[in-house]
Amino acid sequence: ASWWPFALPWQTAAMKGLIGGVIADMMSNLHSFIIVACNHSGSDLYRYSTSCKAYSAEWFLRCAYSSANFETGSDIVDIAYGWLNYQIEHHMFPDMTPLQYRKLQPLVKSVCKKHGVQ
Repeated sequence: ASWWPFALPWQTAAMKGLIGGVIADMMSNLHSFIIVACNHSGSDLYRYSTSCKAYSAEWFLRCAYSSANFETGSDIVDIAYGWLNYQIEHHMFPDMTPLQYRKLQPLVKSVCKKHGVQ
């Protein structure tokens, strides 16, 4: 049958595989760019011209004010965003695994709320 991949000459199959791989890579890169750019370039996000000490109170505050989270909390949404929807937690704790961000988010939200960080 003509739909069976091994019915094609190897050159045709290789070219179709290459084109499919390039298209998939372009779509994946576009998806990643859209997610990352939205989390890092909003006009409502603060930008800082001076540095501060990592893991200091000011540093955590800056992480919260200069990052944006998207909808979070469900497997489907988290997988679609590649866990990049937890940008605040990621910037505060960059060495954690993405699955830990979902567990950490309620604590970060409560601490921010307690200190009036919107």
